[in-house]
Amino acid sequence: MGMSSSSKVRLTPTCIFNLRTRA
Repeated sequence: MGMSSSSKVRLTPTCIFNLRTRA
C-alpha cells in the first residue's frame, strides 16, 4: 500500500474499525 497521504489518513480509521469489528 503506497498511496497519497490523504488515502493513508482515510485508511487509518478504516483499518481500526475493521480490526475492532473483526475482533
